[in-house]
Amino acid sequence: MRLTTLMLMTLPILTAASCATSTGGTSTDDPGPSDVYLERLRSVWGEDARRAEVEALGALLAGDAVYEHPRIGARIEGRSAIVDAMAGFLGSTRKPTTDRVVTMRAPGVEVVGFDLRMEQRAGSTWSWIERRQVIVLEMRNGRITKISDHW
Repeated sequence: MRLTTLMLMTLPILTAASCATSTGGTSTDDPGPSDVYLERLRSVWGEDARRAEVEALGALLAGDAVYEHPRIGARIEGRSAIVDAMAGFLGSTRKPTTDRVVTMRAPGVEVVGFDLRMEQRAGSTWSWIERRQVIVLEMRNGRITKISDHW
């Protein structure tokens, strides 16, 4: 069984001590890598985001990091490739908000779940999208080694 599947199955049994919740997007008690990741991801989703915001998010990643999005079959290997892929979407979203953030931490992994609302551009038209999203971050030596994105 893959770690991502195992983590999603065990979310309900994690102890309350390992959970932080917030409606503002980050945990105020003991911010972890997922709090910083989500904050930088919201910056990347901003309409005025530039390559510098993507690079700041990329600074959290190990050189051999992997990004996966199982629903669409995406897999990107390596920090540079992940940063380049994210940069390809700059300017296509704006006004991101995240609500009902729940962060669960265990050694070497953090899971963050949230409701996302933002505008997405299709041609010259902007339309609102809303989705529930879960991101699983695996870590080693203070760097994110794997991002598994689910929505």
